[in-house]
Amino acid sequence: MAKEYKFMFDRRFDEPEEEEKEEASVPAEPAERNVPDDIPAPVPSISEILDTLSEQVPDLNLETPVSEKPQEEENQPTETPAPPPPPPPPPPPPPGFTEEEMQAARDAAFEEGHQKGLEEGRKSAWDEAMLSVEKQQADTLEKIASLLKEMEPFCQKVSAQAFETAVEFAFAVCKKILPALNKRDGLNEIRALLEQNFRFLKEEPKISIRLNPALADPIKQHIAQIVIKESYPGKIAVIRDENIALGDCRIEWKNGGLERNTQDILNQTEELLRLYGQSSPDSTNKGEQHG
Repeated sequence: MAKEYKFMFDRRFDEPEEEEKEEASVPAEPAERNVPDDIPAPVPSISEILDTLSEQVPDLNLETPVSEKPQEEENQPTETPAPPPPPPPPPPPPPGFTEEEMQAARDAAFEEGHQKGLEEGRKSAWDEAMLSVEKQQADTLEKIASLLKEMEPFCQKVSAQAFETAVEFAFAVCKKILPALNKRDGLNEIRALLEQNFRFLKEEPKISIRLNPALADPIKQHIAQIVIKESYPGKIAVIRDENIALGDCRIEWKNGGLERNTQDILNQTEELLRLYGQSSPDSTNKGEQHG
């Protein structure tokens, strides 16, 4: 901690006493000196000037107080001020270009702009062409969709007609083939009919079989084999009937009968084909639309 010292002035600043005031008010008469006129007056020193001023102006404090610095501050080394920064370098001179360099720069800029314009032109032309192609494709697809929509009723009509034609053709084939099948396999069909149903007729005392005269004699051999096989004790009569088609037969007993009729087979076939035609997709769609 710094040590404090009281500053002692050589001059009093309080109110002087009356005697001192009287003495101060009476100025001292300067002593007369015999000084030759040709000798210049001596120059007063600074201390004499200060004393004269202090006598003439009592309240003026010409003594500068000397403050005692702490010992620590005196012992501290004095810092040397940093040197001023160097001045900034002067700006570089503006660049200069020759006429050849300027012309080369213009040519390069022109070529760059030309290439850029070509690229943009190609890109614009390509985009425009692609838009045109896409528009053509969209128009074509839209036209195809419109044509397909217009063709849909026609296709449905053609499909229905084709299906009906196929059904009619199948029925015509059946009508054409069935008589030939009866002529070739009619005897076997009648024998199969007797074998499948004779076990239900064992208790009947008499059975009558009506068929075409062309098949009367050949069927007797098969009937004899069935009677022996089934041990039938009754009687079986074979009746020739020209009204019965070849391959047809009618089996009769006391309380019932059994018949094979080619026309009934054709009717059943036609009914099945009709039902099949009603279950076709076109018929189903029409039924749903009407519903």
